[in-house]
Amino acid sequence: MPVDEKKLFSEFTTQLEDAADGVAIHSADINFPPAVKESDIRSWEADISAKREAYDKAKVISDGLHDAYEKAFKEYQAKFSSVCTSLYGFHGKQNPIVADYGLKPYKKTGKTGPRVKKAT
Repeated sequence: MPVDEKKLFSEFTTQLEDAADGVAIHSADINFPPAVKESDIRSWEADISAKREAYDKAKVISDGLHDAYEKAFKEYQAKFSSVCTSLYGFHGKQNPIVADYGLKPYKKTGKTGPRVKKAT
């Protein structure tokens, strides 16, 4: 089951806000841990929120670039297929010269080449 990033982020930022509010209320209590500071927790929440916002913006840009890449890839594949067909048509499908273009020449017949009649 995939991890729901947005839900985890929302829950975590809510936890940070609640913790910071709790620290603000109880920081004056006797023997309150001095290492726990409201400003630290609020800065963590602000930092993670800023990073999440930057991530979301980058993801939108990345998705757009990926769509453009896929479209161009499919377009160039179709154009190259047309070029391959033209080269096979010009040189012949079985001509070994097509290997110079990175294409495989078609085999004449069968898996192992032309059939040879057995002497009877």
